[in-house]
Amino acid sequence: MAAWCEGEGILLGEFFFSRADGTGAQLASLAPTLAYRMAVHTLKDAKEAISDVVNHDPHIFLAPLAVQLKKLVLKPLSSMRHHSLCHHSRWARRDSLAR
Repeated sequence: MAAWCEGEGILLGEFFFSRADGTGAQLASLAPTLAYRMAVHTLKDAKEAISDVVNHDPHIFLAPLAVQLKKLVLKPLSSMRHHSLCHHSRWARRDSLAR
């Protein structure tokens, strides 16, 4: 599915999880990584909304994952729903390394 979305130009972002890391450290960087990919690579018009969140709450990266995802990813996407870039659904890709 992710490869198809990428081929169609509708992949929101990608993130790599490794089972070898049982600490959850990788999960802590999920929202910031997706927000960065959105702002820089896939939805450049979301950059301002994401920057506003970080400027308003510089400690957002210490917040629980659900709060980070809501403020850094979902809210900027929601604010763009009427924007022409959002006529297609966008998907996030999750890869994992099994050991």
